[in-house]
This record gives sequence, structure tokens and C-alpha cells, in this order.
Amino acid sequence: MMRVNLRDYRFITAKQTVNINPAYVTFLLSNSPVSAYVQMTEYHPADVPLKVIGEASTVLEGLTFEAGSTSLGTDPKGALAALAKKLKTEKNLHVFLVGHSDMSGSLEGNTKISQRRAESVRIALINDHGIAPGRLEAHGVGFLSPRATNETEAGAQKNRRVEIVFSRKESE
Repeated sequence: MMRVNLRDYRFITAKQTVNINPAYVTFLLSNSPVSAYVQMTEYHPADVPLKVIGEASTVLEGLTFEAGSTSLGTDPKGALAALAKKLKTEKNLHVFLVGHSDMSGSLEGNTKISQRRAESVRIALINDHGIAPGRLEAHGVGFLSPRATNETEAGAQKNRRVEIVFSRKESE
């Protein structure tokens, strides 16, 4: 049974390059008064037709979501326009949109909300910026990856976000 202490955990990712094919290993470590939890995941990009490039993820800064809402708020920094411009310039890029939430509510509920937040960004990129739907995937991880404390409204707002992960289609 998975028991992760969301107030005290560590997530570590390591990259190893063997020949020219990189391999990644992630560890999730958590202690609680009654148990310890360790999860290891191994990932070999050569096994799938996409390869991750650049940074692991980038936050779409400036997008806002109210608590419990999946409606895309304002975009004062033009994050969506900048992303759309990059996608129009680099035709072989594929983007994973990863939604996040604060800690108010259950994991199941927050995972659904974060998925819908990522989907609202996907729809805006398609409808408002003309990006092909097949180049965008929306996923949600709920409150499992906070970037700030949830004990203040400012921190909770930072956790209600969408991040992007770029991938490049392999040559055929």
C-alpha cells in the first residue's frame, strides 16, 4: 500500500547516458510515523517514439486558476502566445501539459481538477492559437508536486498551475 507523507517526502531524478541512449531513474521516498515508502521508476526514452528535450518542465507563468476552478484566468505575461509561437516555429515539438492543484480537497478530486486545468490550456492553444490537437497532451497530477507552501493563499495560488514538458518527434 502506498503511504506518502505529503509534508515530508523527497523526489529524486537521475540521468545516465549509456553510449548515446540516456536512461532515467526516479525515486520517491517518504517516511511517516508508521511506515516508510520507496518507489523506483526506470525510464528508457529509446523504448518510446518521443524523446524529452530541454528542461524537465517549465511553468506557464502568469496563468491563474481560482481554488476549485478549471477555468483559465488571465495570461498577463503572454505565456500561451509565447508557447504557441515556439510550437509554430518548431514543427516537430510535442507538448505535455501537466496540471497541478493546491491541497484543498481529496487527491482524487484534485487530480481531476488538475487534468481539466491542463485540458483548458490545451483547448486555448488549439482554439485561440491554431495549434494542432495531436501535438498537445493534457495530464493532471493533483497536489503531488507543490512548488510552494499550501499554508498561505499566495503559496496555494502558485501550486494551481500548468507546466509544460517538451518532446521532439523522432525522425522516421
